[in-house]
Amino acid sequence: MNSEFEFQNVEEAYQAIADDVMAFPGERAWDEVVGKYGVFSKMVSSEWWLVKDGRVDEKWIGGSKDFRCRAADAVFYIRDELMKFTGDRIWGLTCTIRPNAESGQVKFNIEFDYNKPEDYEESDEVITGDEINESLRNLFG
Repeated sequence: MNSEFEFQNVEEAYQAIADDVMAFPGERAWDEVVGKYGVFSKMVSSEWWLVKDGRVDEKWIGGSKDFRCRAADAVFYIRDELMKFTGDRIWGLTCTIRPNAESGQVKFNIEFDYNKPEDYEESDEVITGDEINESLRNLFG
């Protein structure tokens, strides 16, 4: 996977994800902010939301394309590192951040999804236009 951003270790990758998630609320107050990432072969899907007083807000205000691209590269890096060291492939990653009243900082939690989406077919095979045309000719005579 050719990546725009390089990471020296998983801590740097986690920091990139946290930066992306923390950028989401902008100046809004929140009790919890969440970034959920789907991890596919060559792309990462993402969605964010915050919770304040029990209400969910998905309106995008903060962040930038650089934050999102860096987070996507970080998710790929973590996927690859987990594969290398555990042999397990992740299909999703959810980052939840909550304020920690005791320390005045935030509490960072990562959950991995190891379940492949039922309707997802992963293939590195590229089908050329000639192969498609040949297949159609065979199909329709």
